[in-house]
Amino acid sequence: MISAIVIAAEDFGFGPASHAVAIARALISRDPRLSIFGEAHGAAAELMSGEAAFASVRPRQAIAQAPLPTGRVHVDVGNFDGALEHVSAGRPVVFVDALYWLWITTPVDPRLFDAYFALDFPGLEVRKIDEGAVTVIDQIVSDYVIRPAYNAFDVEQTPRVMVNLGGGTSPLGCNEVYLRSITNLALDVLQTTCPKAEVLITSSQSVLDLLGDLRGRRVQKISLPQVEFIRSMRRSRLLVSLPGQSVVWESVLTQTPLVLLPASNYSQHRQADAYAAHQSLSEAPQVSWSRIPGYTSLPPGLPEMQGVKLAFALGCRFAADSAAQARARDLLSEALLSRREWTKATSRQLSFQGADQVAEAVLRLAGGGTT
Repeated sequence: MISAIVIAAEDFGFGPASHAVAIARALISRDPRLSIFGEAHGAAAELMSGEAAFASVRPRQAIAQAPLPTGRVHVDVGNFDGALEHVSAGRPVVFVDALYWLWITTPVDPRLFDAYFALDFPGLEVRKIDEGAVTVIDQIVSDYVIRPAYNAFDVEQTPRVMVNLGGGTSPLGCNEVYLRSITNLALDVLQTTCPKAEVLITSSQSVLDLLGDLRGRRVQKISLPQVEFIRSMRRSRLLVSLPGQSVVWESVLTQTPLVLLPASNYSQHRQADAYAAHQSLSEAPQVSWSRIPGYTSLPPGLPEMQGVKLAFALGCRFAADSAAQARARDLLSEALLSRREWTKATSRQLSFQGADQVAEAVLRLAGGGTT
C-alpha cells in the first residue's frame, strides 16, 4: 500500500495548479487518510498553498529531498521534465496533459508513464491519439465548482466585474507590457460600459505586481485561493478574461457571463480559436486577434518555443500600436454591450469528471489506499 501521493503542477499561471487542487480534493474525498503533498513554485504554489487537501506545498527540490515514503506515487500536471525525473528514479508516475490536443506530436513517449491522461478539449478530434498509451478524460474542475452542495455560498450578485489575467504566464515569463496594456484598455472600456461596477482584477501576485499603479482607478487587485475565486465569480455579474482553459469551464459551471480578451500566450491563441469554432462554446463573446487589422491568431502546429516567442512579440507590438488598441477598445465595447447568456445551454453539453477519473487511477496504482 502507498502512504503518500505527490501532485506537481507546472507554473504556467493557475490552470495546472487548479487541476492539481481538483485531483487532490478528489483523492481526499475517497480516502481521508491519504497524505498528499504539492510540488510547485511561483503562481502554482501560490494557488495550491491555499488548499487544505495538501499536507504541504514545496518546490520540486524540497520534495526530492523530503523524508517522504520511497513508495510514493507522483501525479504531474504539465511538467514533462519533472515527471521524467521521477520516472528515472523508479517512482510510479501519472501524467496529466491539458494541452495534448495542441501538440502535433507528443513531447515525450506516453508509454514511459504508468498512466497518461489527455483532457478532452475542442480540437482533440483532429489529433491522432496514441492508441493504448493515452487515455482521454473529461475536463478537470474542482468539486466545489460542480456540486450543488457548495452553492450554499452567499451568491447574491454585486455590481462587480472580474478581470482575470490567469494564464498570462508562458515559458518566457509574463508579457508585462502586453498585460499592462490590455488591462488598462479593459478598464477604460468598463469605465464607460459599466460605470457603477466595482472592478476586481485577479491573477497571481507576481502578475498583479507587474501591473503597477492603475492610475487611481476604483479597482481592487487581489490574488485569491481557488475557492474564494469561485465564490467571487459567482457573485460577479461579468467575467472579462484572457482565454485560459480552466476559467472558461468555471464560468460555464458558475453561470457567469464571460467575455474573452485577446490571447497572451500561444496556447491561449489556440484555445481562443477552438472556443470560436466549437458548437458548445462559439457564442462566448471574444475579442480575437484576427479582428484587429494587421494581426492574426497564431496558427496550429508551431513548435512550442516558436509559438511562445511569436505570441510574446505580438503582445509587445500591440502595446505600442495605438490604432490596434483603438480597434480592440471598439471590439470589447461591442462585446460587453451585446453579450449573450450562453452558459446554461453549454453546461448541459459538457462533462467535468476528469478529477474523479484521475483519482481512481491513482488509487488503483497506489494499491487502493494508505497503509
